[in-house]
Amino acid sequence: MRPKRIKVTYVKTRKRLATKLGNPRLLQITFKSFRHWCGSMIAYESNGNVLIIMNKMRHKSFQSSQKYIHNITFKEEDFETTVATSPEEIQKLGQAGLTKYDEATFNGMQMHFYRKPKRFGGFKK
Repeated sequence: MRPKRIKVTYVKTRKRLATKLGNPRLLQITFKSFRHWCGSMIAYESNGNVLIIMNKMRHKSFQSSQKYIHNITFKEEDFETTVATSPEEIQKLGQAGLTKYDEATFNGMQMHFYRKPKRFGGFKK
């Protein structure tokens, strides 16, 4: 099927659905809307990793991929958390991809708090 024919079919189907469902907002959805939604989902699942977005969206520059990283917010329950008390534990957690977000001293013991998003690494190259 030719690209022009695909677009005509899409526009007719979109118009028919908007009328049938009584939802004129459907007329605002374009092919570009789908691409932007997909890019935003990749950004969310990869925790805003620009290199993964570039690869999946086949961009040549970082600037093209940056537009998909917007309003990515994580809740506390979206993180795996752990505590390190020795230099060896700190090194292991750093190598595992966790980031330090706080430290405190309890009863004379220095504690380092690390976390990483649960989805981290969801997309593979």
